Amino acid sequence: MEHQQELKEQYCAYCENYMYDVYMQYYGNDNDDGGNNRRALFTYEHFKNDPASHRKLESDYSKCAQFPYVCNGDDDGDG
Repeated sequence: MEHQQELKEQYCAYCENYMYDVYMQYYGNDNDDGGNNRRALFTYEHFKNDPASHRKLESDYSKCAQFPYVCNGDDDGDG
C-alpha cells in the first residue's frame, strides 16, 4: 500500500508540472487573438481538473488522462 501511495504522489507531481506547462503555453499569454484575457476566463485549477478542457487544446494528455480522477485531493487511497 505504501508503494502505491508513492507511485500516486509521483504521478500527481509529474502531471501537475506537465499540465501547468501546457496551461502556461496557451493561457499564459495575456490575450488571445480576439483580445480576450485567457487567464481571467479560465483558471489553472479549472483546467487541470477538467478533461474536456484538455481535449479542447488538442494536446497529448494520454500520460495524465487520469489526473482529475487520481489526484483529486482524497487521501483514502481509493482515487
